[in-house]
Amino acid sequence: MKWIKRVSQLSENVVRVECLQEHQKNVTPTFAIRHPEKFNPVKTKKVGKVETFSNKFFSIKFLQDEKKFSSKNLQVEWTKGNKKYLWKPGKKDRENLGGSFFSLDLCQEKLIPTNICPYDPMKGYESYSYGPFTLAQSLLKEFRVKYGNDWSDPEWIKEFDNLIAGRPPKMIDEWTPEILKILRLIRQYPPGYLSRSGVSILLDNSFLYNLKKDWIERESKDKPQALYFIYYGNDYKMGVSLLTELLGAVPKVPEWVMGVWFSCWNKWGEKKFRQIKEDFDKYDVPLDVIVVDTDWHKYYWYGFDWNGRLFPNPERFGKWLRKNKLHSAFNVHPQYIPEKDSRLEEFLKVTKIPLKLLDENTALHKVQRGCQQIDLLDKKQALAYFDIFHKPVEKCGCDIWWVDGTMRDESGQESIAWLNEIYSKYTNQSPESHAELVSASNEIPKQACPEEILNQVQNDTFRIRNDIAYRDTKIILSRGYGPGTHRSIILFTADAYSQWKVLELEVNMTAKAANCLFNYVSHDIGGFHSGSPEWKINKPPDDLYIRWSQFGALSPIMRFHSHHGVREPWKYKKQTLNIVRNFLHFRKCLMPYLMRLVQETHEKGIAICRPMYYEFPEEENAYRFETQYMLGDAILVSPVTRENGVVTTWFPKGKWYHCFTERVVEGPNIIEEKVPLELMPVYLREGHIIPYKQKTSKKDKKNNLYQYTPEKTPLIIRMGII
Repeated sequence: MKWIKRVSQLSENVVRVECLQEHQKNVTPTFAIRHPEKFNPVKTKKVGKVETFSNKFFSIKFLQDEKKFSSKNLQVEWTKGNKKYLWKPGKKDRENLGGSFFSLDLCQEKLIPTNICPYDPMKGYESYSYGPFTLAQSLLKEFRVKYGNDWSDPEWIKEFDNLIAGRPPKMIDEWTPEILKILRLIRQYPPGYLSRSGVSILLDNSFLYNLKKDWIERESKDKPQALYFIYYGNDYKMGVSLLTELLGAVPKVPEWVMGVWFSCWNKWGEKKFRQIKEDFDKYDVPLDVIVVDTDWHKYYWYGFDWNGRLFPNPERFGKWLRKNKLHSAFNVHPQYIPEKDSRLEEFLKVTKIPLKLLDENTALHKVQRGCQQIDLLDKKQALAYFDIFHKPVEKCGCDIWWVDGTMRDESGQESIAWLNEIYSKYTNQSPESHAELVSASNEIPKQACPEEILNQVQNDTFRIRNDIAYRDTKIILSRGYGPGTHRSIILFTADAYSQWKVLELEVNMTAKAANCLFNYVSHDIGGFHSGSPEWKINKPPDDLYIRWSQFGALSPIMRFHSHHGVREPWKYKKQTLNIVRNFLHFRKCLMPYLMRLVQETHEKGIAICRPMYYEFPEEENAYRFETQYMLGDAILVSPVTRENGVVTTWFPKGKWYHCFTERVVEGPNIIEEKVPLELMPVYLREGHIIPYKQKTSKKDKKNNLYQYTPEKTPLIIRMGII
């Protein structure tokens, strides 16, 4: 089989080197890159079998040897500053700036990464889709070999604890080489797209995509090889913009998504959620989104019949949500439908497939026994799945689906990227039900802002809330990794332990996620699992809860969650309630600024929370201080992640104004300090204007908007919070 190489480019910054079979005319659309035809072929210089191409940024040389890419037939050169780079297939990028884990399920203080995994472009980004649960899956594989399905969750979790603690196994014979390899791997951050080399290299390994059918192709044999080279030098913001031009835009979300979410895995139903809402109002704590976890299902995790004991009248629950101007997210473990589900018969009739239930030999987990497995790579089954099972729930108030799982077809092929894509595309958010949720009180006093600022605030805030984009929010809450996944998800980092080291990791990873275009990151604020066996209940100490909440209030998505835990602010000390409440109101008052960042991330791909080197790429300290970040281009955030309250913050050149005190710091500077519980290092950058909304009382329906420029009065006081 003969392979032909050629070069094409989208621009001088974005070049593709292709390797096609001799009968193939063009690079075909894929899941990740839908429109490869936008690239234009370029002329190469030929000397025998060697061809070369050069433009402003790249010098490419390849051998027409009728073979696929290898170190013997392809090399690419570029220069960044005074440094020259040469890349060949097989060479790893050791200057990669890192990315996000697939999830943080089971992450704890003994599994904290210390460096970044070197990136091999020829393996593809998908091969770096891992996290702590990858280690658990490897362990469970050995359990199934030895015990079949005759084991319990507590048993493998104890064995997992033995593994990460360095103790010998108790239930399996040995730690296999595969298990030990993954253990080493997860102590490294996965790579992201960006590199200090100034070039991103992307091998498109994703499914072929049929544009006419608007669906992936299940068979992808002998598809063309396509290597993409993206040059941005030190301009990382240009880098992510070029990547979104290639891979697709980050979604634009409505304002309620940027509000305060509350969730708990517990047997909570309509009665409990009504009480939760009353308590949020009673203690003047903002609430925008109620998250309904697994117990709304009648049959454990699966199916779409309601648990009638907890939700005796789902339609009434939905009307109550609307009346109280609340949005909701519903948990779903996808793909598996219990035999008892009332709509399964209709699904089988529509799709004309036979009933084929999983048993002890075919189910991966015992809770899947007796379930029909839906093939979501099959378009007919997938569309029927969404139409028959999901739409009735959406009519009862579901605004966004929390996809809590992955998917496999009958051959075992897995693709959470595709699962996320179809969930975001084919589940609706019932636009007609949102109309009454849009506030009518949108007046802005013109005297408060210069006309140009007023116009900008209006454009950034109200258009997003009221135009068609508000009605067409195609996004879900889910785990994920790989090119194209950013188009569909809020990254759900999942079930980590409530520990200080885990908080520090989440701060670090939130910024690194920007390098994967995961610009909406949602952690379980407060941690999911209990942080210690010594805790009588899953309730973190007040100081840890405060610091996690402070970080959450200034992260992309603010979502409390836990495993049968306590995360309600009023169930802590009065001081804790006051501090957390102030920070949540601070977030709400920053909403005009946050929505401006939402617009920017949609249009340019630049993250809401971004690493310091996005704004200060020439400064070495921007790469060293990994647990601080920029919230947009104007606010520096340095969360407190140590139990002793000490934090070290780097301030780039210029003046920085503390948002909660009258303090002004002149940079460049590095300050180590012990921060009081009620404070957090949050600084406004000199020369930037922050649109914000004043805190209003329950009786005052006006949300007056003002600009803020640095002065003696701290921002939090100007907002009317304290």
